[in-house]
Amino acid sequence: MVRIDDIDLSNPNKETITALLQLMYTGKGVNETIIQRLGSLDPGTIDPLLEDLSKDNDPDLRYLAIEAAFGLHGEGAAPAVLRLLQDDFVGNRSAACRFIIEMNNPKYLPFLVGRLREDTEGPVRYIAATGLGEIGDMTCLDALRYAAEHDRGTDHEGREIKTKAEESIQEIEARLGGG
Repeated sequence: MVRIDDIDLSNPNKETITALLQLMYTGKGVNETIIQRLGSLDPGTIDPLLEDLSKDNDPDLRYLAIEAAFGLHGEGAAPAVLRLLQDDFVGNRSAACRFIIEMNNPKYLPFLVGRLREDTEGPVRYIAATGLGEIGDMTCLDALRYAAEHDRGTDHEGREIKTKAEESIQEIEARLGGG
């Protein structure tokens, strides 16, 4: 098995960064080590490579590249995160919602509202409803109320979106007072 230290990053290119990203989630602390290694390299080289990989045909590689960019730049990776929100792969759209939640910036709430209202996949709508409960404000209540009344879908674990929407409404009202 290839180890992080086996990958020569003296002249990073698409192949070496791909090999490094493919090691993510292979052990405890690996992701953090990979982000640290990438962060020690020239952003003028690494950032375009991650951007290129974030548009790859492989949905897993797209996700890993954006996760690395997010690990390096946080909210600075928002354009790639928002692109991931439109991905064909449901797991990537769910991951994008989690990144938005982590950014915790109200300007991205409309994107979570959009996923709650429009996504065809229950797991994405569920994580969007969860995120709205965690970081949402009063502007999100209409979408959550609609989901609480009309959404009969579930996430991959069978948890009801309508129930999560109801809980999220309560979270927002308790946090911000009123309703």
